[in-house]
Amino acid sequence: MFWKRKRFLIPVLLVFLFYGLPNLINQQERAAFNRVDQLAIAKSSFANKEVRDSINRGISSFYKTSALGEMLLGQHHRKLWSTKVNLPVFNGLDTLTFVKTGGGQQTTSVELKDRNKKRYAFRSVNKDNSNALPSFLRPSLVRPFIRDQASALNPYSGPVIAKLLKSLEIAHPEPVIYVVPYRDPIDSTIIMLAGEVVIMEEELNKRWVGSPKFDRPEQILNTDDMFMLVQKDQLEIDARLFLRCRLFDFLISDWDRHSKQWKWGVYDGVAKPIPIDRDMAFCKYEDGWASKVVRIFNNKFQSYTLNEIKVDGLTKNSLPLDKKILPNLKEEVFRQEANYLQRALKDSIIKNAFKAYPPEIYEQVGPTHIKILKKRLSELESVSGSFFNLVNGD
Repeated sequence: MFWKRKRFLIPVLLVFLFYGLPNLINQQERAAFNRVDQLAIAKSSFANKEVRDSINRGISSFYKTSALGEMLLGQHHRKLWSTKVNLPVFNGLDTLTFVKTGGGQQTTSVELKDRNKKRYAFRSVNKDNSNALPSFLRPSLVRPFIRDQASALNPYSGPVIAKLLKSLEIAHPEPVIYVVPYRDPIDSTIIMLAGEVVIMEEELNKRWVGSPKFDRPEQILNTDDMFMLVQKDQLEIDARLFLRCRLFDFLISDWDRHSKQWKWGVYDGVAKPIPIDRDMAFCKYEDGWASKVVRIFNNKFQSYTLNEIKVDGLTKNSLPLDKKILPNLKEEVFRQEANYLQRALKDSIIKNAFKAYPPEIYEQVGPTHIKILKKRLSELESVSGSFFNLVNGD
């Protein structure tokens, strides 16, 4: 009788541990990801209605964990997420009009436009990786584990990268980090993003045509539309500039550079790349047992470290696009572009770029990240040769 009861209790206990327990002890998780809770916190934070230029806070405390948790899941960039810094409050909502919601599975995004109908995107810095799970796993123990892996991302990378790209004459959006305030009346922007730390940047569409910010393009296209015009012999691609962009991606260890991560400005019949969406740059995956196991099966999760740059992993998502654009370039051109980056990214430029980190963040990782970039830059000529072989291989 006892054995029969035990056989019944064991699966019940396992189901409880897998599905019940994560939803009973999840106060910290709810505070980080439940919009009803977040909206209440935001309303309380901005209750006195005074205009605030900045607020001292961390982005998220969800990623704090124990020493055992760090050993299993990785130290990652947890400290960057929780460190309190002075973040500017966006007080210009009255000058913008809501257009639509957007974003991928992991990012909450709101698109707005100004009086000139130029569009901007507010994208949540915090990611919710659980939205990529099948629905039957979202209530389970897998959910907090998957959400935790966003701690590998560097939430302050965008402004640093923008400064580096400027020195390489590569057009790019200008990301700015803000906190979205709570205000009345409530609209879609407030419901979705009040209290959130967001990246605000230009949402590139036809309204940005002719803008000096992007060297006055005649058109701005997505990748599919660009290729359609190329196939009709109405456009050429600046493959060499695209190569420059791709070598830069290796420097910052940005492995997520598929076709939707680009816009294309058209100038006198030539399509020039405008890289967008830098969520994966300067990531830190290579610590923690779980991360090491995952990387055995998928080496695209490359960390920004002093370790050797592994081009095969960093191109898993992007190689189909690379093979469409780069095969006509000679190996010498690959080497020349690597040398160009080495000359352009002088020590003073690199140091100045990383000063875009808030002071509290720079103190933690700035000098180390500068050292890593210089090391990776010194290896770029060799990396360009490996990339050439990969692009031209079967």
